[in-house]
Amino acid sequence: MIEVHKVPISAPQFQGDGSLLTNIGSSALNPLVQQVKQVSLTAAQLIAMYTTPVSILPAPGAGKVLIIDAIAFQFKHGASQFTGGGAVTFVFHGTAVTPHTGNVAAATIQAAADDVQYLGPNTSAAIDLQTAINLGLDIKNATAAFAAGNGTAIVTVWYSVLTLG
Repeated sequence: MIEVHKVPISAPQFQGDGSLLTNIGSSALNPLVQQVKQVSLTAAQLIAMYTTPVSILPAPGAGKVLIIDAIAFQFKHGASQFTGGGAVTFVFHGTAVTPHTGNVAAATIQAAADDVQYLGPNTSAAIDLQTAINLGLDIKNATAAFAAGNGTAIVTVWYSVLTLG
């Protein structure tokens, strides 16, 4: 009979002693390690996000805040172009606090071509993270709803979780 021993390893990117490194999910990661999440958006979600923002990242938990490092917005045009709409942005859930610089112009989503937009970290002003404690990240259309299109989008977010003391 073969005997198997679990030996703890030193893995600072994970929480705990590293002895349970099977089926590793984001909850096993050290919160300070950069994480990546990708979310696909349907045409219906793109159209409705003016009145119903779409959750991209869930709330991190009590006493924690999301630190957004970068966002990529990849638009995949469809056979029918979107009309109307306005600038697309990302905010902490239920607030107007944007953790990035710039936005995705409505013209990107109204286009008849694929496009990828990069939104970097907010470098223009300090972000009051007190207002973002235990809040997820949403995507929304700030000024008007899109209509009639059938394109889709893929949002990729690079982030970490800060536990406040």
